[in-house]
Amino acid sequence: MAYSAINSLLEKFISGEDTSLKLANQIEVLIDNEFPDDDFLQETVEMLACYRPEGDDSVLGIDLIRRRLVNTHEYLAGRV
Repeated sequence: MAYSAINSLLEKFISGEDTSLKLANQIEVLIDNEFPDDDFLQETVEMLACYRPEGDDSVLGIDLIRRRLVNTHEYLAGRV
């Protein structure tokens, strides 16, 4: 299962080690592929699709995405 890969990437983003668009895209694709029928996780995928590290009023920035990924990390931990 891709859970360990997703978990590892989530931890990297949440810690601030890597908040790049590239990492966000990797997380987005893994979650989308692994959990296509989970509404909560698909909402995370949608949010990641709107993520831009520089942030502004029309896109989601680092702080908002970090909070969502913390919630996603906890949500996934409850599924294992």
